[in-house]
Amino acid sequence: MSGVCLVIHANTQVFLLPVFNDGVAQVILGWAGDQAWMNVTKTYAACLVMCGVAVVAMTLSTYNFWLLCVWAALFGLFFASSFSFTPVILVQLSPLERFTNAYGLMLLCQGIGNLVGPPLAGTHISAAHWFHHGRSCSLGGSSLTSAQMARDTLQLCVRHSSKS
Repeated sequence: MSGVCLVIHANTQVFLLPVFNDGVAQVILGWAGDQAWMNVTKTYAACLVMCGVAVVAMTLSTYNFWLLCVWAALFGLFFASSFSFTPVILVQLSPLERFTNAYGLMLLCQGIGNLVGPPLAGTHISAAHWFHHGRSCSLGGSSLTSAQMARDTLQLCVRHSSKS
């Protein structure tokens, strides 16, 4: 790869917005999450891992617009699971009477993360004196993937230790 990056003009960037926001996937995953054959927790974990993979893959696609669109669409598809499956998982984890409180607390935590995360990332980049879109996206995607995989590994260890 050369040092030249794909330049996406403003009128083309608007095309990418609906690709990232996949409302159809939210409806389909919401329907699938209500079916008896669907293990929502495992599917949600797999979708989050694939979100991280898609973010990392986007950094390799900055030279090809259509490949970037494919990875953006896959990210939108997998990220839709966070909207569709979160209420179902909360109902599984907490009693139905406490669902409103649990959902509100989850939204509060997400809001704090959305409020604090970008300035914290900017401070990190400024302090490190480096910025490259590929490195920062790769770091974010690999963090998302590794955090989900670490959580799944921890859950397996806890289940294994409780059985013995």
